Amino acid sequence: MTDKPLFDQLRIFKRRWSRNQRASLTTEDVRETNTALGRPAPLSTGATATVGSGRGALAAIVGSLAATSLFATVPEDEGYRLTAYRDVAGIPTLCFGDTKNVRMGMVETPEGCMRRLEAQLLAHAKPVMACSPRLSEPGRDWQRAAAVSLAYNIGVAGYCRSSIDRRFDVGDWRGGCNAILLYDKARVRGKLQPVRGLTLRRQRERALCLKGIA
Repeated sequence: MTDKPLFDQLRIFKRRWSRNQRASLTTEDVRETNTALGRPAPLSTGATATVGSGRGALAAIVGSLAATSLFATVPEDEGYRLTAYRDVAGIPTLCFGDTKNVRMGMVETPEGCMRRLEAQLLAHAKPVMACSPRLSEPGRDWQRAAAVSLAYNIGVAGYCRSSIDRRFDVGDWRGGCNAILLYDKARVRGKLQPVRGLTLRRQRERALCLKGIA
């Protein structure tokens, strides 16, 4: 995904959350989005966008910094398709990696994909925070973002019974972040095996998770 579509999508969310159809990018929004993407230099996007409003539904659950990170990184990691396709495990998938109520042959609109992304991030963030209540501690923005991103990909049930959750529950933040690397496998033609795309994503999630950990 190029930068311009990504930032166009983030702008849509800010306008929806703020209920201000003229809402646009602020300097702080740019900084947070660049940080979330791991890009220290300002982006040249040709578009205004961000997610960072404290009034947003996701920001209310995970905080504005984690929400900004999720809206920036999940679309990049998941890819973007308006027509249903089968993922590496053969599961019908649509938009930004959404598998809920997806059937082959379905076609979605860009606006519909935005609604799906928003709904699925919320649907994963709430139970993640319930399973790992210590993520609500101050200063755990990056760990929250990494945990929700992982759950978006492996499912809430997978996250809640993972060693990551167990380690977070006892305050072993570094151990929990490192354990993210274990979840890089998918069932391909009936066999559970590492998938390069998942390995790279887990490495990015781990790096995100380790931010701010001494």
